[in-house]
Amino acid sequence: MSEPSAGSLSLAEHFGALEDPRVERTKLHPLMSIIVIALCAVMCGAESWDEIAGFEEAKETWLQSVLDLPYGIPSQ
Repeated sequence: MSEPSAGSLSLAEHFGALEDPRVERTKLHPLMSIIVIALCAVMCGAESWDEIAGFEEAKETWLQSVLDLPYGIPSQ
């Protein structure tokens, strides 16, 4: 079986090697969930961290249904 092309990688495959820079005690949310939220917000027009936070608040119910967010949506 051949390897998938770069265009067919999942987000987890593409970003899976990222090093998590957060302090261990502050890791309430999986890094992949935070990345997905940021990407979705930017694709919907967010251009700042404040706008990403606004997207999170507006889409909180949906985000919790599709992502691993055991402590609710991440705060700024």
